[in-house]
Amino acid sequence: MTAMRKVSVAVPRPLAGCFDYLCDSPVTVGARVRVPFGRDRVIGVVLAVAAMDDTDGLKAVEAVLDSAPLLDAAQLALLRFAARYYQHPIGEVVQAALPVPLREGRPVLRQLPRRWRLTEAGVAAQAGRLGAKQAAALAFLAEHGEVDEAALREACAASPAWLMDLQRRGWLTCHASWRGVAAEAVAAPTLNEAQAAALAALPQAGHSVTLLDGVTGSGKTEVYLRWIERLSTDGGQVLLLVPEIGLVQALAARLAARLAGQVAVSHSALADGARLDNWLAVRAGEAQVLVGTRSAVFAPFADLRGIIVDEEHDGAYKQQDGFRYHARDLAVVRARQAGVPLLLGSATPSLETLQHAWAGAWQHLRLPARAATVALPAVRILDMRSAEASGGLAHELMRAMRQALAAGGQVMLFLNRRGYAPLLRCDACGWCSECPACDAMMTVHTASRQLQCHHCGRAQPVPLRCPACDSSDGLQMIGLGTQRLEQTVARQFPQARVLRIDSDAFTTSRQFEAAVAQVHAGAVDIILGTQWLSKGHHFPNLHLVAIVDADQALFSVDYRGEERLAQLLVQVGGRAGRETAGQVWVQTRQPQHPVFGVLTALYETTARRLDSERHTAGLPPHSAQVSLLARHRDAARVMQALAFTRDGAQAAGIGRDWQWFGPAPAVMPRKDGQQRAQLLVQAADKSSLQRELPQLVAWLQAQAKAFRVRCAVDVDPLWLE
Repeated sequence: MTAMRKVSVAVPRPLAGCFDYLCDSPVTVGARVRVPFGRDRVIGVVLAVAAMDDTDGLKAVEAVLDSAPLLDAAQLALLRFAARYYQHPIGEVVQAALPVPLREGRPVLRQLPRRWRLTEAGVAAQAGRLGAKQAAALAFLAEHGEVDEAALREACAASPAWLMDLQRRGWLTCHASWRGVAAEAVAAPTLNEAQAAALAALPQAGHSVTLLDGVTGSGKTEVYLRWIERLSTDGGQVLLLVPEIGLVQALAARLAARLAGQVAVSHSALADGARLDNWLAVRAGEAQVLVGTRSAVFAPFADLRGIIVDEEHDGAYKQQDGFRYHARDLAVVRARQAGVPLLLGSATPSLETLQHAWAGAWQHLRLPARAATVALPAVRILDMRSAEASGGLAHELMRAMRQALAAGGQVMLFLNRRGYAPLLRCDACGWCSECPACDAMMTVHTASRQLQCHHCGRAQPVPLRCPACDSSDGLQMIGLGTQRLEQTVARQFPQARVLRIDSDAFTTSRQFEAAVAQVHAGAVDIILGTQWLSKGHHFPNLHLVAIVDADQALFSVDYRGEERLAQLLVQVGGRAGRETAGQVWVQTRQPQHPVFGVLTALYETTARRLDSERHTAGLPPHSAQVSLLARHRDAARVMQALAFTRDGAQAAGIGRDWQWFGPAPAVMPRKDGQQRAQLLVQAADKSSLQRELPQLVAWLQAQAKAFRVRCAVDVDPLWLE
């Protein structure tokens, strides 16, 4: 008879700590259980098992769902660290590590695809009398060898029951196995001298962190592939993180072509069942490489040998709501805990990463030139104060575009503002298209004939007359969005094949992949779009890239604004001239701004200037920050909750050496009907901040409860709210 035990369970609720239950069934740490919680029944994960001491008032576990740990000790150590560091409830942190079916309590059952092949009896049966369908199926297998069931059923119009009948006859046999991303095998290219030197310097075992700092087009991805091949030769596994869904499939296909299909993918657009299958394949050691977006940092591995974070500077690695973790930083922690090497790659490394490299704490490898024997693209900064322009494009730029198209090349126009126009205004009375729920303007979308708020999602029809003064001819669309730019391009280049790539035109990763395939196939002459185009894509025939409006990033209230613009300029410009001479054009009204020097000099020069400014101002990475956030319909209540948090914490002696900024309204005070404010705290380093952060968060939660406001904690914030 099993002894009664007390188990501590992490439940999926925004509450601190674990909750204790009684359990009379065998259970292990890391297993899922179904437990009563208030009026609900929830799926939690056991984090501790102990002998009974005081059981007064404890409820019983209703069901143990796993006979063995679903999350191993290494994963749980990472999750505990993340919950502690980011001050987020452990139950919600644990949920982030599980695929949706497992969160819902479904059994860990694998529905692996079956593969069929002929037996010797099946080969012999071909000489006998067969029905037409039987003959066709046997002939198909004789020609193709082992075949996926889906392909066999499609080719022969066969049902599963019909195939099972052939199996009972002894003509066919099948086996179920996991299959990763499919791709035709390709030979590895020859490394240049810099790539070979970087690969030789990468460690094969033991914990270390390396920054691979290479200009765009320098061949960082090929170094990743060679390193992965080395680490996985005897069954080892590698995690490859990428910032965007659109990059997952392209990188996975390149890897699969070299690793015979042992590549799994993970991202939020993947169907729940497929995501679970890949999660289990990684856990079983069947997948050698997992390519995924930020949540893949929590994936289980049977034999993890190394981690790669591509485009490590990218802000997409930071979760912006709920559990606000940074996948790159957790990758550093996971590599240290697992004792494996970590490789961070970027053409524009973040200042945080460069600080470690410059200090000598992390290895710093450089790829200073492009892999192909092609010079970096020529750069032209256009002063839009004096340039003649039509529809947002300078005439001089349009002449250069025509020359590039006439030479058989492709053109990319980058504008990080979707929609037709960012503002609808009435010249007669001054009315503007303000969002009714946000302190922001609604963007004009002519395709749907709607005004849309890009912050809360609200939409309404574009008015034909001014809502304020009823003027019929005073309404004007102000500014430039990608839809309006597309209209200009179509008018100026009527013969060109134009493709707009933004989240209005493409809503799924499959659609985006199809669009990128069109570009590679040469079916597109002019590509225009938003930041989706800036992330790691290799377009061999792209001759000219133009940044249509570089100035919008120069007016940011965020001290990271110039760093982000410098990275964007390099990343977007780096798409041009990968395999032929290229050009980068920048339209700006501030051509003298020093940030544009990043296009003609080493990125590190700009990075050192920005780092020096941050050091003087005492800003990260030379300090550590945490932002305490609050929201409610009543602005005064939000400000009071944060002010009481600050005053109470300071009176309790918390953060005597910290700097306290605020509370202050958010950059956009009202969003989706909620008033928002923040209290920013800054300390000399992360350790001093982390020591007292739990006490500060306790004060925040107490005041949030007293004032009935919603609160959140953002450790190492990348943006001002």
